Amino acid sequence: MAVVHFHNRHTSKNQTVKECIKFHIDYAKNPEKTQNGLLVSAYGCSPETAAEEFLISKKMYEMITKRSQLKDKDNISYMLMQSFKPEEITPQKAHEIGYQFAYEFTKGEHQFVVSTHTDKEHIHNHVEFNSTSLDCTHKFNAYKRWGISAQKLSDKICKEHCLSTVKEPQQKSKQYAEWKAKKENKSWKQTLKSTIDEMIPQSKNFEDFIENIRKQGYEVKQGKQISFRVVGQNRFTRMKTLGAEYTETAIAEKIKLQQSKEKTIKKSITSFIDIEQKKKDGKGAAYEQWAKIFNVKQAANTVNFLTENNVDYQKLEQQVQNSTKQFNEISNQLKQKEKQIKEVLELKTNIIYYARTIDIYKQYQKTKDKQNFKKEHNEDIIKHEKAKAFFEKTNQKKLPKVKELQQQNQNLLAEKQQLYQQYTTAKKEMLEYQTAKQNMDKLLQTKQKSSEKDQEI
Repeated sequence: MAVVHFHNRHTSKNQTVKECIKFHIDYAKNPEKTQNGLLVSAYGCSPETAAEEFLISKKMYEMITKRSQLKDKDNISYMLMQSFKPEEITPQKAHEIGYQFAYEFTKGEHQFVVSTHTDKEHIHNHVEFNSTSLDCTHKFNAYKRWGISAQKLSDKICKEHCLSTVKEPQQKSKQYAEWKAKKENKSWKQTLKSTIDEMIPQSKNFEDFIENIRKQGYEVKQGKQISFRVVGQNRFTRMKTLGAEYTETAIAEKIKLQQSKEKTIKKSITSFIDIEQKKKDGKGAAYEQWAKIFNVKQAANTVNFLTENNVDYQKLEQQVQNSTKQFNEISNQLKQKEKQIKEVLELKTNIIYYARTIDIYKQYQKTKDKQNFKKEHNEDIIKHEKAKAFFEKTNQKKLPKVKELQQQNQNLLAEKQQLYQQYTTAKKEMLEYQTAKQNMDKLLQTKQKSSEKDQEI
């Protein structure tokens, strides 16, 4: 089941807005918790520059709306934590669900960063999203029960992916006897549901599922409707009375999806543990034994990875070079796109500054007492002169409309998002081949040392 927790972010004493955003995003992106950053994705921004991009949106919001809030009352950003039931989901699937959850909850109107942590028994997602909207015209509406809405959305998405949810929806016509039995921890329906949940992952098909239910001590009556009864229960419980998730069709679909997921899950490759170094660091015999088993598993994963990709050791070095080259090319394209976005935002900012300060600047040019006028309107005059200098430097003959720049920025963000998906895939492939090469080199070195020892003997 995915449990959702949420927090409003505020700046602490002597902390800037940028420092606040950066602290929380950096914590969530921790490479040690996110498989070296593979389980980090973003929308409307780049994970590497998210803090700066959040801040730009906030400055644009103040310029466009002319609204600002007191530091201690301003919600800088929001955090959603989505925690999954242990052993129910893979890190990659959890990350995919986290991104879907973040996008649907923000309706694609806010920048966000999703980081999936695998350092705990329960895999969990950290979603940090900007309180300011992408178009910089409004802020997130933190209505009274927004946390409950987030949990409901998470449950809906989990059901789509055949995962358990926080709690079962209450049946409208629950009988007093069942309510009393549940209160005393004796609900036949609740026990049957729990048994069904446990048997689905262990079943290959629906027939196998029925057999597994029988093995749990249930009597099964198959006719127009399938019913179950356990020892001590007077009446059979029909599947359809358990709710929409427990009909014959729903369970068969869950089993089918479960089998499909198991076929597509690939074990990730991780670098070998340097056991000798760990022993020097003070690790004991128990850790050494665990590390040896871990390294054996990683050796198997490495060999399987190379076999599945039809790459032998002779081709491995070339594959490392190819994947690195591809990653660097996409990375450069992404940087170029980020540069374009920055240029558009900078132009947009200066146009807004120029438009807001032009009347003051005209008055400044006409006044005879420029010194006193400048003291009173110094900030506006400086902004206007900086904007004019920027237009001259960038050779702006005719200034575009802010609305046009906003649309251009949205298009660039969409292009950047597509590039970032390619960047993530290329990065994953590059790291896999690099890790595979390191592991194979160590395996060959180990075999060579063993061979030399055998010859000495």
